[in-house]
Amino acid sequence: MSCIYKRGNMLWVAYEDATGKRVCRTSGFRVGQEAHAREFLAELERQLEPAAVAPNGATIDDTKARSPGPSVRAYGDAWLKKRENRVATVGNEEGHLRNHVYPRIGDMSMRDVKPRHIRDLVLDLSQIMVPRRGKNGARMTRIAPRTVLRVYATLHRMFKSAVVDEVVDTNPVVVEKGILPKNIDKDPEWRATAVFDRDELISLIGDSRISMHHRVLNALKGLGALRHGEAAGLRWRDYHPDIRPLGKLVVSRSYDNERTKTKITREVPVHPVLAQLLDDWCRAGWAATFGREPTANDLIVPNHKLELWPAYDADDAFKEDLAAVGLRNRRGHDLRRTFITLAQVDGARRDLLKVITHGPAADDIINLYTTFPWPALCAEVAKLDVKLATAERPPVRAPSAPARSTITMARDVAPARIRDGERVSRQHVVNAPERCSATRSATCSSDNNSDNAELTPPEPLSNVFVNRRSPVQTRAAALNRSRALTSSEFALAIGADEAA
Repeated sequence: MSCIYKRGNMLWVAYEDATGKRVCRTSGFRVGQEAHAREFLAELERQLEPAAVAPNGATIDDTKARSPGPSVRAYGDAWLKKRENRVATVGNEEGHLRNHVYPRIGDMSMRDVKPRHIRDLVLDLSQIMVPRRGKNGARMTRIAPRTVLRVYATLHRMFKSAVVDEVVDTNPVVVEKGILPKNIDKDPEWRATAVFDRDELISLIGDSRISMHHRVLNALKGLGALRHGEAAGLRWRDYHPDIRPLGKLVVSRSYDNERTKTKITREVPVHPVLAQLLDDWCRAGWAATFGREPTANDLIVPNHKLELWPAYDADDAFKEDLAAVGLRNRRGHDLRRTFITLAQVDGARRDLLKVITHGPAADDIINLYTTFPWPALCAEVAKLDVKLATAERPPVRAPSAPARSTITMARDVAPARIRDGERVSRQHVVNAPERCSATRSATCSSDNNSDNAELTPPEPLSNVFVNRRSPVQTRAAALNRSRALTSSEFALAIGADEAA
């Protein structure tokens, strides 16, 4: 009788071989991986099944007595087609199969694939040299360890579906310890350099040698911490500039998918510099680039065909922009990492930044039950000390439509930084045209829509809740009379007011 048992931290299997002798051996899996160990034992038992007898009396292997079934290539194509509208990463899975699996085992029958074939495939992927992607394609390089792990994971999912479809009896995608590579960077020196410093970030969002179209995309990543798919799928209706103390971006999708990569909708405060860029882009830059006024359903940063901007195309354009301003090559995604890094350097709270950039963690029940007030999130984004000099800002071409009336806008910007209990605030005054119709909120008051109206600047962040003089805010008000609120006191005051 076969069984699985624990020996130290490893799982061992016991079974009888073809001669009836009891055999004990390690499964190669650790305690906690019992499901894999059972699949391993089932495959061993299947291999030891007695041979079937053909009608002419000859003995033949049982697997050959049945129909050979579909090939790996045929089943893989059908499997991908079924996942097209259900799985966001189906494009990556297709690349794994077509580039790495089909050339090696694509013509084999699904039933003929054994664990040794999977082991050999993984070892081959880990050692083979392939042409480098991009313009340096003549250079050869090894496949990154993470790519090998993702190919293995895709193959495991496909054969798991084949078990459910009764195409195969067991999942052969199992390997012993030491075969799969470690989940590490291919280049150990790369990650330390995959970030921009403050001056480089300012160049990428404010240098006139880069088109405004590209600068807005860079700002969404570097000042809003958006992934490329999230920035590419963002529409003007997702931008709410009239919310205070900072505007809001509702990030609910990646490209045109129904959800983001993590399936979590986030509300991102709009940094004052990003707000100015979006306002200029909406009022004049978008129309000058695409030949018409934007609507609420238009993409904020489409490609030049007014379609979703694919990552590979944006990456090529980003490298050209880096060369234009004299910066070394990096990825556009490194702008997101730059935002998280610089915001923490400037004093932003790590726990609030995580809510802004990633959303609450599904495995942390406290995070799921915590809803931070909007001003508290805005205060952390405003700590990022990035500003563009007025003289260095590139001129914005007016659209072909008649110029709109101008008003004087006084915008009280959220505190730039909060250090050692001291609050520093700035006031930013600009002469600008009336707000773009694509971002005008339907809930705005009539005063906001009147021409030549003097806009009253909102209260500073430190006074938003104190001036209400609610009983709950008495202590905070007393503190504010003598000095500005510290970051922690400000957050507590906001939370208390929301509770009241």
